[in-house]
Amino acid sequence: METAGKLVDDEELREFLFFWIMLGLLVAVVHAFCMITGFRFRDFAQAGDEVRQWNYGGFFNNANTQGSFYSMTIPVALVLLVGGRLSAFRRAAVILAIVLMTGSLLQSVHRGGIL
Repeated sequence: METAGKLVDDEELREFLFFWIMLGLLVAVVHAFCMITGFRFRDFAQAGDEVRQWNYGGFFNNANTQGSFYSMTIPVALVLLVGGRLSAFRRAAVILAIVLMTGSLLQSVHRGGIL
């Protein structure tokens, strides 16, 4: 039975949320890359005109923005993990994303996102 006000079905919403979590996984991997190599996307875009400083925010260039992103994404991943019907591969990908996003959040030293 379909309801008239329903915009998407549950499966479409689950697919979108999985995509959002994979985006969070990508952000965490890029942040780890930036922390390991010291590469800054802003310096690359501005041809290195300023003095290189250590970057805690990955390609967001701001730890606060990255922490806010994780504050939205990690709870969604937890809800999808606990309540969603996921295949074994997707469940493993979501668990990996949660672990990497949490580690990245702790490395970013963003107090608001950690709270």
